Amino acid sequence: MKRPTERRLKILDVQDDPCMRMLVKDYLEREGYEVVQASDGQQGIEAALREKPDLILMNFMMPVMDGDAATRRLREHPQMRDVPIILNTACQGEIIQELMASGFTDYIILPCDPRQITEMIQKYCPAAGRSR
Repeated sequence: MKRPTERRLKILDVQDDPCMRMLVKDYLEREGYEVVQASDGQQGIEAALREKPDLILMNFMMPVMDGDAATRRLREHPQMRDVPIILNTACQGEIIQELMASGFTDYIILPCDPRQITEMIQKYCPAAGRSR
């Protein structure tokens, strides 16, 4: 558990499926993270610029704007260039490499064990491992 005086890492979860958003939020909050959510790529961009998360979990296939387009747009903003953006997708094979060229930092193939999400957070936000 984190110490009361330490800042919790803020994770932005961009996911169109309300059940998945609920599961991810519940899991990450139990793990001690602050969670902000958006239901499509456009809302994800707005939330990222407003909330300044430490890491973004970005689904690929969403309405309004997909994760590929949202990530490309986020990478245009100087304050978002170094924020890890983790692609969450059921896609596999060559499409993953194409998507990675959009500016994603890494990816998780869905469905996944929730611990994979925690491992990604700890990998790209080293303070995560020390604050809990």
